[in-house]
This record gives sequence, structure tokens and C-alpha cells, in this order.
Amino acid sequence: MHKNSSNISKADAYLKDAFHEKDRADKLMQAQDWNGSIEALQHSIEHSIKSLFLLVGLQHPFEHDPTAEFDAVFGKLQNMVKDPYYFNWVDLARVRWIAKVWATMHEESMYPFHNIPAKEFFMKKDAEILKDYAEEVYRICSNVFLLIQVINA
Repeated sequence: MHKNSSNISKADAYLKDAFHEKDRADKLMQAQDWNGSIEALQHSIEHSIKSLFLLVGLQHPFEHDPTAEFDAVFGKLQNMVKDPYYFNWVDLARVRWIAKVWATMHEESMYPFHNIPAKEFFMKKDAEILKDYAEEVYRICSNVFLLIQVINA
């Protein structure tokens, strides 16, 4: 298998994981499991972004906040997408910002604060806000994935 094909397959697998995490979050929201849905949505954001690392041939960081090395992804994508007409670079900046802001939610959604369980301090509005961000990140990363496939065709 060609290396580029392997990268696309790995990136696609991460995007599928991101989609499934969004689906899992929806089910948890229906059950009013706000902290569980937040954990799933944070994973969706994380997997969406990690798909971009794999798409451009880079190893993603093995942590919940993949943004520390995101400049390398941005640079590789700028080398791949020569015509600015085809891509809104502000979208990538938003992806990085959203991931950076919400990266801590994984731990926050799972562990108590001074013996107060996370399920008691997360609210519906918290899950709804993060769901909007997770949808945006997934949409942008999916569009980048499709654009790179077209460029490589």
C-alpha cells in the first residue's frame, strides 16, 4: 500500500471514531448524562484533530491536547493546498482554538472536585455548548480530509 493511502486510511479511521464519539454523546445526552457526553464530545474533537496529523503524514501527540504540535499540521497543509481559494485557513485556527479550550474537559468530566462528582456539576447547557463545537471541528476536519483526497487524486 502506498504511504499516502495508508495516511488517508488512518485519518479516515480517526474521523470515523470522532463521528462515533459524537453519536455516543447524543445517546448520553438523551440519558441526561452530561459529564459522560462531555467526555465523549472531547474525544470527538481530539480524534478529529488527530486525523489531520495522520492525513499529512505526521504522528499525532499521545495526549488529550494535540494542539502543541498543530503548527506542523498547518504548515504541511499550506504546502499541500497551494490555491487559497479552496480553503479557509481561519477554519484551522478555529479548530486549534476549540481543541485548546476544551482539552481539559476529558479529566474534568471524569474526576471529582473536592469529593463533588463531575456528574453533579456539569449541566445540560455545558454539553450542548460542547456539542456545537465538536460538530464544527468534525465538519472542518472532514472537509480538509475530502479536499486532500481531491488534491491527491
